[in-house]
Amino acid sequence: MKYELYIDVFFFVNCFMDFIALTLTKMFLHKKGKTLRLLFVSILSSAVSLGLFLLLSSYSFYQLLIHFLLNPFMLLICFRAKEKREFLMEWAVSYLVFLLLGGIMQWLYVEVFKGKGFLLCVSVAGGICLILQCHLEHHAKIIEKIYPVKVFVEGNEMELKGYYDSGNLLTDPFLKEPVSIVSRKEIVSILPKDAKIRLIPFSSLGTENGLLPVCTVEKMIVYQNESKIEIKPAVLGIGREELFTGREYQLILNEKILRS
Repeated sequence: MKYELYIDVFFFVNCFMDFIALTLTKMFLHKKGKTLRLLFVSILSSAVSLGLFLLLSSYSFYQLLIHFLLNPFMLLICFRAKEKREFLMEWAVSYLVFLLLGGIMQWLYVEVFKGKGFLLCVSVAGGICLILQCHLEHHAKIIEKIYPVKVFVEGNEMELKGYYDSGNLLTDPFLKEPVSIVSRKEIVSILPKDAKIRLIPFSSLGTENGLLPVCTVEKMIVYQNESKIEIKPAVLGIGREELFTGREYQLILNEKILRS
């Protein structure tokens, strides 16, 4: 059986996949490798890979050199790991990215494009991986801003997850206290039936002049790393349930609480 090798396609695909894998590894591990360096290493690695493929008669030996010599060397040049554990983490993540990228590309080529448009499949697969990585980065940033919170109401307490929102600057105009927004479903379960609910004016995207129901509770404690912030008393705005649907938190903390 004979195969035809298109050198330009071989070089481009390897270079593109190397660059995408290195870029995603950099983003995932928060490395400081410059983009131009990643591109240069990808081009160099692809050139060396092509040369080895043409020179070596044994494909198995070629694979060994690529996986255990060329790829590790590529990572060392890009990220300059100083410890063995750090390098192994880079190696593992880069291979997971390679597998994900290759799997998506193969699925697109066989199932979606029916064996046509190989370069397009590679480009789309890279785009999907980048979008996925950006989504994971965004999710990670949200998780970093979520803190355990306890709300105390007349001897009862409730544990919630509070999201620190730097855009929440709402202040009770009467008490001059910062207002955090809590899920209506959660707060109703602990408030007494005769709890005093009042309305305060607020403005938000889509609502220029609205009225927000608020209540004052005994206290609220926000646990931040090894420290805690106690707000006593605490003013809680009762937010619409749509604000918390599909979220990992039930409380939107006021920006002034953690800043203080």
